[in-house]
Amino acid sequence: RIETVIGGNPLLGASGYAYVWFRATQYIGLGGSLELFAPPGFVLSCRPEILFITLPVGECVLDDARRQLTIFFNVADMQADILPSVVYQFAVSVRNPATVTGDYRWGLLLRDANGDVADANMSVEGMILSLLNVFVHALMPTTTAPEVMNAVRLRIAIRETIPIGVAGELHIRSPVSTVLMCSHFRDVTQGGQPEAQLPLLVPVLQGEQITRCPTESHMIIFLSRLRPLEAGTYEMEVVVQNPRFKAVEDHWRISFWAPSPTGTANPTKLLEWLLVGFGVEEAFDDRPATFESG
Repeated sequence: RIETVIGGNPLLGASGYAYVWFRATQYIGLGGSLELFAPPGFVLSCRPEILFITLPVGECVLDDARRQLTIFFNVADMQADILPSVVYQFAVSVRNPATVTGDYRWGLLLRDANGDVADANMSVEGMILSLLNVFVHALMPTTTAPEVMNAVRLRIAIRETIPIGVAGELHIRSPVSTVLMCSHFRDVTQGGQPEAQLPLLVPVLQGEQITRCPTESHMIIFLSRLRPLEAGTYEMEVVVQNPRFKAVEDHWRISFWAPSPTGTANPTKLLEWLLVGFGVEEAFDDRPATFESG
């Protein structure tokens, strides 16, 4: 089964790109094709363009009735091969449903030149649509040099106030090869003005912290239990150590979660944005690609 990640803008009724990362297990050559299937209510489009990124260039054909977009690898003068164990990335235009749906499973299928199914994953969880009106902007690194410290800016626009008790945690997940410095998080909104900043937890109990990092690529920022998240644009700075090589699956996940219920470690995810990473200046080396699932 194809290892696949699909994500993008989770807002109701929004238009944008759905980003797809996958690693095939079978060789697909010239004359083969890729089929992408959207969940109910999502509208795919070949226009304005397909962002092929690392996927071989092909011809896009849309089947609205089946919510299916097909890319045919039939451009003879282009490199059309899809190789096993190599991670590919592309993006397609999509319009989200205007109402919350219960099915967010996407499908990805590869056919060989004879039209036979060579590889597939028809149960890929994509963007879970959210009632929260929160927009997360592209990441802004200060450097893309490899193996150096890098202050990354993250801008979050809360378009409608989130009431007290709804959102309790902000999670930042980087590619697994990018190390988050857990003690080097700060809110730099309006130059660090306290009255403009995102309301964070005020530790009152022994052991309470504003941030916690379960892994080197996962940071949790605890939000205030006593104040709403007011509408506005907030700017965070997270210091990371850039990897030596560009991540194979180069994306970040930014998510809001409900407060952790007493006595449990499994809060509810309210919203998640998937952002394309900024990479590093070093090119891929010749080591086998490792699919990252952190």
